[in-house]
Amino acid sequence: LSANGSIVAYSSPTYEEGTGVVYVHHLDPETGDWTLMGGTALYGGTKKDIFGSCLSLSSDGSRLAVGSSPPLAVGIRVDNNSSGFVRVFHWNGKEWTKMTKDIVGDVENYLGEDCSLVGSRLAVGSFTYNDTTGLVRVFDLL
Repeated sequence: LSANGSIVAYSSPTYEEGTGVVYVHHLDPETGDWTLMGGTALYGGTKKDIFGSCLSLSSDGSRLAVGSSPPLAVGIRVDNNSSGFVRVFHWNGKEWTKMTKDIVGDVENYLGEDCSLVGSRLAVGSFTYNDTTGLVRVFDLL
């Protein structure tokens, strides 16, 4: 939720066999209706990506971090390397555009189980890294 409550992001990570989907809506102050920003949702790339495993929206609603941490979200290991990733988007006034390259974890890192975006700083984490020891990485976004 944005700081003023006019933008909300939510996900369904298990949508379409775990491909995952993220929706971002804006409140129209005139009508009180919620409208899908950009007219379309944001979708994960492949089955069992679990795109939307974490979400973090900037306070002004212009940046969105979306995690994709496949293995434990569905209780099984998948055929990929279980690295996980976080994708950061920017709202340009018309659509959500990818802001950076995907932030990808190492093999069996499970990155993207949690994320937090504040200003230009992004923290991404995995609580199952190294058999539940956990891991946090902090990035400065340009």
